[in-house]
Amino acid sequence: MTYNILYHVLTAISSVKKATIMKEYLLKIEIRKSIKYTLFGFLMGCAEIVPGVSGSAIALMGGIYEGIVEALFRTTQIAKTVLAFLMRKATFKDVRDQILKMDSKFVVPLGFGVLFALVTMTSAVLWMLDNYPYYLFAILLALLLAASVVPYMEMKRKGWRELLLFAVTFIVFSWIVFQDESSMITDPSYLLLLVAGFFGISGMILPGVSGGVILLVMGVYYYIIDTVHSLITLTVTPEQLIGLMFFGVGAAAGFFTISILMRKLLISARSLFMAFVMALVLSSAPTLWPFVDVTGYSESGKPIIEQVGVENFTDRQILTMVLLFALVFGTTFYLNWRSYKKA
Repeated sequence: MTYNILYHVLTAISSVKKATIMKEYLLKIEIRKSIKYTLFGFLMGCAEIVPGVSGSAIALMGGIYEGIVEALFRTTQIAKTVLAFLMRKATFKDVRDQILKMDSKFVVPLGFGVLFALVTMTSAVLWMLDNYPYYLFAILLALLLAASVVPYMEMKRKGWRELLLFAVTFIVFSWIVFQDESSMITDPSYLLLLVAGFFGISGMILPGVSGGVILLVMGVYYYIIDTVHSLITLTVTPEQLIGLMFFGVGAAAGFFTISILMRKLLISARSLFMAFVMALVLSSAPTLWPFVDVTGYSESGKPIIEQVGVENFTDRQILTMVLLFALVFGTTFYLNWRSYKKA
């Protein structure tokens, strides 16, 4: 009798110890994930500071792009439920249930990283962009090209359909990238601003696509920048305010439409979608060609960065660019390859 009691007591103590060890192990995993999400949120924030760079490409490199698409989809569902609540077609419980479906363990550290980068690194990145744009672009190009391995490894099927979609997407977006970005529309129509807002917001969601580049191609980038600056300085005109409202409506519509579409494609046509994403990433690479330099400054004091010849750089600068590119590309590519090999 005493032996049986002692056996059960020891078994219970052993179970408690095992449970404690497992809890500590899971906690360590959660901490590591939070650090990873914060780090890549920080890198995404830094990327968004640089014109022509898409933070979504950084998310793709870190393997968190799918989580971001899911978070964006949940955001649209929360917004729809709140709107229904205001129209008295949904209850407060419905709103709360939608909010609880959001993965806070992912969204909170990621959002913190992005905000922290925007607050602390804006001056540093812009300083580097102003003084050493060639080094910065070499690093970003390495990150972008290393990110292309992620969608390739995510493709479960690599048939002719994926190859065709990749080729068409690559050709179309390469053509967009190489368009003359100097055209500027000083008085765009409200319809154009609506369409520009719809497609410009895609830079937040599609990796390799910069919303700024799309707005430049459509000729409204400087108009939007000038309007936002006028709004901040309280010198905005009624016409500018109305135009900005149309742009905002288009951006909101694009956000809802594209985020929902991306989620459906990830579920129903994953390989095709990843072929599309890989084409976007690779077609945007020329925008980060590292042989660039500051050729002047705009009226607002922002540096004008243009591609220049290799002869404009010293041997030391070229060697530094090559070493930076090789180090960042090699490290990132290896980490991505290793993570998928383990999986």
